[in-house]
Amino acid sequence: MRSTRALRWTLVCLLAAALAGCTARPGAPDGGVPTAGHVDGSDPAGDGNRPADFGNGPAGDGDGPAGDSDGQAGPGKGDTGGESAPAAAEEAARGELTMLDCLQRFGLAGLGPAVQDLLQGLPSDELWQCVARTARADRAYRAAVAYDILVTGGERIDTSLPGYQAFARTTELDFGEARNLPAPDGWTLLDALPSPSGRYVAARLAGGGVGWWAVDGSAHERYDAAGYDLVWHPAEDQLAFISDGNRMHLVRPGGPVVHQVFEAPSDAPVRFPYWALQEWHAASGSSYPPGTVLVLADPEGEPEGLALRPDSGRWERFPAKQIFAPGSEVVFPAWLTQPWSAGSGDYLHVDRERGLVAYPNRGGSAYTFYQVPEDAEPVFLTWSPGAGFFAVVERREGRLAAQLLRASGDYRGEHFSIPLESADIAIWDDGVTAFTAAGQTVTAKNHLTGAERTWQVEGEVRGIRLGRHQLYIILADRLVAAPFTEATAVSAAPGAEHPADAAQK
Repeated sequence: MRSTRALRWTLVCLLAAALAGCTARPGAPDGGVPTAGHVDGSDPAGDGNRPADFGNGPAGDGDGPAGDSDGQAGPGKGDTGGESAPAAAEEAARGELTMLDCLQRFGLAGLGPAVQDLLQGLPSDELWQCVARTARADRAYRAAVAYDILVTGGERIDTSLPGYQAFARTTELDFGEARNLPAPDGWTLLDALPSPSGRYVAARLAGGGVGWWAVDGSAHERYDAAGYDLVWHPAEDQLAFISDGNRMHLVRPGGPVVHQVFEAPSDAPVRFPYWALQEWHAASGSSYPPGTVLVLADPEGEPEGLALRPDSGRWERFPAKQIFAPGSEVVFPAWLTQPWSAGSGDYLHVDRERGLVAYPNRGGSAYTFYQVPEDAEPVFLTWSPGAGFFAVVERREGRLAAQLLRASGDYRGEHFSIPLESADIAIWDDGVTAFTAAGQTVTAKNHLTGAERTWQVEGEVRGIRLGRHQLYIILADRLVAAPFTEATAVSAAPGAEHPADAAQK
């Protein structure tokens, strides 16, 4: 399997957790390639879903599974439940393997590489049970295994094995009752974007203009600017958008300063605003503190980087082409939608001559994520909430399809294709469940189990978005918000373990 070294690190920690009580750190580096979507192993948000420096994919809503706006953990977000030793004994009596059982039976040498054997058809139910057990404790491991099943097709796997079915169930989502979030009177939405906390919604409006409103109805404001590239700060209720080619708008709905406008020092249009969540280093050696807003000027022509310090209003320039492809032209076409992919400030770019999308490698070369087919037209790119996966929507012979890709450094070109009836798609963080729209119907489909959930709405679907545990369906006059939880108990904070494993200590 491609992430063998990372899986080995995971298994070492799980062994230590089972035998010596150490803290398990899913996806921690082993001097090799991180597991899917992992950056540095930290989880400042404490929700086990998205480190604060994970990247600038679609902004999360911050809601817990029940729609709590304070981001507190709820069921399915690391609630270990404090299961006792008798409960673990009852589990053993049912014939379920604990993590300690798995490590004792297969050892580290067996649990890591054996995943590839399972994908090739090894009919070991016990080993599948151990994969399922590990998946319940480590989301990154679960996503890596599930994605490999999708891209290989899983034809050789005996899906009737209880252990395999137990693993597949770890990828399922449980949905709650949907609720309406009405827009202010007189507003017609073209697109909308919830804030990280879920307290606010920003929108592009018909007839021009950008507005935001508080979900509880306490406040709203509209700006007469034909804005685009709306993006929330990943960890704060702070909005950025661009208008008039080079005017940067920063909005804090909660104050103290609500709306500021900064004019970029560029005659060329600027695109793709992005907040640096940690100190950001440019290729020129310059560095910028957290909170700096980065944009790309003339991204489809001669890209130039611009950095805005909101505290002082100062702009600085930096080289936009961090990675030069010898003899090739590096550009950032509009269909990339939001190219910034990690808190470090690295970004996806397009090598126009070779027709590929690449992600910078700090060693100087570039990882190829996506080869643009000669007979296909890319439409747009969308990230999962935690930026562990992304999908490129293509149009080929009048038909649409999304190519699902894994946003990790060891990506080698395999991808999973999802046919579409419209260009609207959102991907969950394990790369298994895709949300799509067709007419007045929105469908969530688990491509591993085939399970589906649908929502029928009244009116045209303008778009769909995913927060951390919330689906948002955008209509002309409102958003429909459907909360969900992951069906399995997944680690949500450093040191969290599955109850049955903790009971072994």
